[in-house]
Amino acid sequence: MRDQVLLSTKAFNPVGDGPNDRGLSRRALFRAVDASLARFGAERLDLFLCHEPDPATPLEETLGALDDLRRAGKLHYIGASNIEAWRLARGLEISDARGLARFEWVQSGYSLLDPLPRAEVLSLCADHGLGFSPFSPLSGGWLTGKYRRDQAPPAGSRMTLRSEPTSTCGVLPYFDALEGLEAMAGERGADNADARPGLAASTPAGQPCRDRPVGGRSNLQPALAALDLRLDAAERDEISALFPPSLGADS
Repeated sequence: MRDQVLLSTKAFNPVGDGPNDRGLSRRALFRAVDASLARFGAERLDLFLCHEPDPATPLEETLGALDDLRRAGKLHYIGASNIEAWRLARGLEISDARGLARFEWVQSGYSLLDPLPRAEVLSLCADHGLGFSPFSPLSGGWLTGKYRRDQAPPAGSRMTLRSEPTSTCGVLPYFDALEGLEAMAGERGADNADARPGLAASTPAGQPCRDRPVGGRSNLQPALAALDLRLDAAERDEISALFPPSLGADS
């Protein structure tokens, strides 16, 4: 069974109250990897991700530690989550110059409501042959039609539990774009409750390197619906035009 599973985990966020219980220092990474292996009952991790950049630790130290962990057989590949394009480029430069393990995968938020500055990261991934997993392709539920103009968020929704990551979406220009997306979904079948989120989830698929999107688990139907949608370049451009980079900039 183990050989049929790709085992992946992350490190950066605090796991305790001590000063060494967080970050991407050598000590923190060795401790995180060993703890993960113990919890999983495994001998190796297939993909290990740096969950966030750590400005307090030099990239050279982080990559050196990850390289040692790879040489020890505790992990196979490394990647980065939520990393900026410049930091990713710097990390690749360090790895190539010093013969260290290099980032092979990037995982970052990417959706119609969050296309920039991810576009720079996508271009860098394409240029260097890195894989890319977008998470939150439906922007915390905003692209599903869950949140309506002049209406309170539904009870138990993400905006009532953890609103910070997408709190800027609740402005009038966003609702104009969301309602435009709903109209386009209606053209594809108003009776299909998954048309709108399906369109939203499928649209970024035309970007380079996009693979294995990471979505929420509360409702998998929109993601499955997106698999059946076939949008040509003109349709993708039409949808993307509803959500220009300047959307909400003046709000």
